[in-house]
Amino acid sequence: MLNNSNQLELFQSRLQDKADLVLYENLTSTSVIPYNKAWQKFLLTLTTPIISTKKGIPLIGPYKLNQNLSRRNENVESVSALVFDIDNPKPYKLTNSELIEWEKNRTNKEEV
Repeated sequence: MLNNSNQLELFQSRLQDKADLVLYENLTSTSVIPYNKAWQKFLLTLTTPIISTKKGIPLIGPYKLNQNLSRRNENVESVSALVFDIDNPKPYKLTNSELIEWEKNRTNKEEV
C-alpha cells in the first residue's frame, strides 16, 4: 500500500502526462473537441468555477474516442476517469451491521 508521500509523488509525476478527454460545447452538443494536453493544465482549468442556472455549460467526456469522433459508446477507445452524474440522489442509511462490516474490511486492508 502506498503511503501519503508516495501517493503525492506519484500524483505529481503524472501531472505532465497527456489527458485524453473530449469536450462538448454543452449537454446536447454532438460536436467533439478533442483535448490532449497535460493533466496539470486541465486541473488548472477546473479550478475556475462555472456558475450557471441552465445546462448550457461545457461538458467533459473523460474518454478518448476513435477516429469517428462521434458521441457513441462504441467509439470510446479508453476511459481516463470515472464520473458519477447523480441528478436526483436518494438517501441510503447504512445499518449498524453494515457499518461494522465496512470497518472490519477497511481495517483488514490497512494491515496487509
